[in-house]
Amino acid sequence: MFLLFTPYTYLYTSIYLILLFYLVSITNFYVFWLVIELIALILIGIAYTLFTRRVSSLIVYFLVQSISSFLIFVSYTYDNLLLLTLSIFLKLGIFPFHSWFFYSVYHFPNFMLYFVATIHKIPIIILLQTFSVELSHHVLWGSIIFTTLIAGLTMLNVGDLRGLITISSIGNNSWFLLRSQLSFYYFMLFFTVYSLFLFIVLLSSYGIAKIFSLTPFFTLSLITLRGLPPFPLFFVKIGVIYSLLLSISNTFYLVIFFLSASFMMVSYLRFLITRLVYQYSSPSVLFIY
Repeated sequence: MFLLFTPYTYLYTSIYLILLFYLVSITNFYVFWLVIELIALILIGIAYTLFTRRVSSLIVYFLVQSISSFLIFVSYTYDNLLLLTLSIFLKLGIFPFHSWFFYSVYHFPNFMLYFVATIHKIPIIILLQTFSVELSHHVLWGSIIFTTLIAGLTMLNVGDLRGLITISSIGNNSWFLLRSQLSFYYFMLFFTVYSLFLFIVLLSSYGIAKIFSLTPFFTLSLITLRGLPPFPLFFVKIGVIYSLLLSISNTFYLVIFFLSASFMMVSYLRFLITRLVYQYSSPSVLFIY
């Protein structure tokens, strides 16, 4: 919940952001890994100041994060490409390690949901860029395709906003990895636009929409998250698609990826149309807590 902050929440968040900026200047992998683990501990402090229920979800999240970090350390030390790739998949919560992410993050408060869906993914992307970490190409593309496919099909059966955002976060991890592998500039552009509009969606869905009249912004932000034209995320995706066409000779991967990503777009549109129909009769369906 965005408004139920304590002084400790601000303190831990400030320390977290300072360490996050510090990561950019680190060139030693082992120091970098230690700072990432310290950031994870600070995130536990942030979560502790906000959680009032379902602490088991928090424990599962940080247990998986710790295991994946240890595997990244081991695989990088012994130069095991496959294990390193799978470890990053586990940490980000993408196929075949997507189930744990949904069942733990779904019960997070809004602020924590926003954090793990956006900001907490940055250290891994910085890791891939700073140390030029190469991932297994075929395993990477297989995971990306199945992640977007499973996320899209799952979203077709989800009717609440929190579920859509959580599953969408899993699906967008594939876009994050694509952009980081192609260009860090494209990643930061996508990340900035995605984070901004996800913040608006979560803020307006909290119930403040009735006070500040944010419902139109909620609708536009939800559409933007799916990258529909003529909204900003659409043009960002066009740039990535162009880069993919230049760098990938096998267009089969590209076609399957676009088909699977279309399921996610249909799911958002179905949710939006359904909620707009009942907006005036029951506006509380847009609120998540």
